[in-house]
Amino acid sequence: MSDQSDKTNISRRNALKLGLAAGVGLTVFGMNARIVMADEGQVLKVANPAFDQDWSPLRGGGRTFRWNSIWWASPMYFDSQGNIKPYVFTSWESADNTVWTFKLDPKAVFSDGSKITSVDVKGSWEVASMPNTKNQRADQVLSRVKGYAEIAAGSGNELTGVATPDEGTVVVTLTAADPIFFMRLANHIAPITKASQSRGSDGEEIVDWYKPDNKPVFSGPFKLTSIDIDAGKLAFEPNENFFGPKPKLARIDITSIEDNVTATSLIKSGEFNAHTELITSTIIQDLGPEFSAGPLIPTSQHFWFNISRAPMDDPKVRQALIMAVDRDGLFKASYPDGPHKKADQILNSVPGAENSGFEPYPYDPEAAKKLLAESTYGGPERLPKILFVGISGPAIQAAAQFIAEQWRQNLGITAVDMKPQQDSYAGPD
Repeated sequence: MSDQSDKTNISRRNALKLGLAAGVGLTVFGMNARIVMADEGQVLKVANPAFDQDWSPLRGGGRTFRWNSIWWASPMYFDSQGNIKPYVFTSWESADNTVWTFKLDPKAVFSDGSKITSVDVKGSWEVASMPNTKNQRADQVLSRVKGYAEIAAGSGNELTGVATPDEGTVVVTLTAADPIFFMRLANHIAPITKASQSRGSDGEEIVDWYKPDNKPVFSGPFKLTSIDIDAGKLAFEPNENFFGPKPKLARIDITSIEDNVTATSLIKSGEFNAHTELITSTIIQDLGPEFSAGPLIPTSQHFWFNISRAPMDDPKVRQALIMAVDRDGLFKASYPDGPHKKADQILNSVPGAENSGFEPYPYDPEAAKKLLAESTYGGPERLPKILFVGISGPAIQAAAQFIAEQWRQNLGITAVDMKPQQDSYAGPD
């Protein structure tokens, strides 16, 4: 999932998605992605689009989250056909969908050969639930577990609904019946770590516990062997004690390359094999349709309104700006030849909205013009300048320019400016 939509960013910017629920947002596009498979013994070279400062596997989102599966294990996983498969957990059962019993694989071990136990599972879930860990999606996995609400509220630090009767059994009691609870665990949002390394005596996450200097152990097929945050470089080597299929790659190198055009050239030349999130309008022409073929990954890119800033503080302005944009045209401008597919489905929960019944606003320039006239601004002439921030990738630039042109044509708005960097800009975005 796109991690401009991470909870931490949403709350920090008090932003709302262009085209979500009733006048709140406009979902721009869904994406698919694929790694070009490397040969056995090859080094897989990955381009990461930013100099990420935090690679903790407990964040539940962000660009770094896309690589959690190479160095951490999850209870179960979904294959490319959508079938759930055992991983650390070999079985799951519940008579009433409220109390669930999970059995651990007795062969499941960490990279040092020590056994993965039920205590590690419980501790990993608990540290992922702690507010200070800032896991962006822990609630999607654990919110129905007894004790989670107290942890999330800052009044507890234990999942009281998780019992560990022996080292190979985890029993989970929920606050309400959930027939698909076992499916919620089949991901790397709250990966399985050695709890004694990732969690302190106060229940909080230990700072930088996952870095090689602190001698952590790993549960996935690879282990992190080096990390240079300033240089934007990480290296992963096979976990010789991995309890699953033996990794075929000799190493995985991740290097930060901020410019999408440069990254595309490096992939085209064969110097790199993969990209965390390649957002270019010409990906098909540059790399061919095979590069991005494969199972669809539900993720998305969005533009966001900062509703604490004028003119986005006026609901009628927001609705007008949404209804003045032809989303089909927007998608075509962003990815004229694919491979991404336009989607109106909301991937993020919206407070106060029933996402299953969500219908996006229609493209209606006349209605948009009327709404803008009815707003507190009365029309385009009195609107303050609208600033787009973070307009750096080629496809994002194309999309932003299309939106600005639609606003000019349909609403008469001409005071629009675009800034390339989001983090360094402190203006009224």
